[in-house]
Amino acid sequence: MKYKRFKFLLQKFIKFVLKFNIIDSTKIILAFFFKFGEIKIKPKNYIYDIYARSKTSDIRAIGQIFVNEDYNLDYKIKPMYIIDCGANVGYSTVYFANKFKKAKIIAVEPDPSNFKMLLKNTENYKNIIPYKTAIWDEKTFLKVTDIGKGNWGFIVKKAEENEQDKFEATTILDIIQENNFPRVDILKIDIEGTEKNIFLNEHYKKWLPFVNILIIEIHESYAPGIRAIINDIMTSNNYIKKVSNENDVWLKKQ
Repeated sequence: MKYKRFKFLLQKFIKFVLKFNIIDSTKIILAFFFKFGEIKIKPKNYIYDIYARSKTSDIRAIGQIFVNEDYNLDYKIKPMYIIDCGANVGYSTVYFANKFKKAKIIAVEPDPSNFKMLLKNTENYKNIIPYKTAIWDEKTFLKVTDIGKGNWGFIVKKAEENEQDKFEATTILDIIQENNFPRVDILKIDIEGTEKNIFLNEHYKKWLPFVNILIIEIHESYAPGIRAIINDIMTSNNYIKKVSNENDVWLKKQ
């Protein structure tokens, strides 16, 4: 058993070394097991350092985005306009900013602790605009709720009028219009079940025509049946589907 565990950790370490240096890879492995504050690391060929909170979901997110490269897709276009909904601590946003250096990127994250890290991870990128809010289908007030799945598993719900931690939501169309986007080359959505809110009404008809590529992680446990609904909507609107790890990737037919 000890040998199998050692072999597993060694394989993980080697994967990280391929994307980071040995010292940073050691930091990441230690941060997975022990809580000791933040670590500063730098993926190979990236412009700036990134930061992570030890013994949190930040470490797993590093593995998904920088090691497994969940967003390393054959885009077939040169994206110039990107919206990252559910940006968490900014790793996906940083990934896009390094891959598409001329793109203008909007990073949307509602949780205060995650947003603080997002600002730290993206502060050197002039092409990234952070939004401390959440996506909804209308202008309303929401609150962040911790359901015990770590920092990358927070959900948002409608807030009561007298709640102190409420904030005003935004919509995808609002973001498009506020930033004068002529189109959205990549719309990434990972919003822990709120996808049901933005697809289970007519609102998607206002913003979907702008979108060339939709990358979405579906959360069926929060919204049973939502994958089939989104599949029907996207197919009927002339998109074709690919699957990349946990994401459904929809490409607009040319």
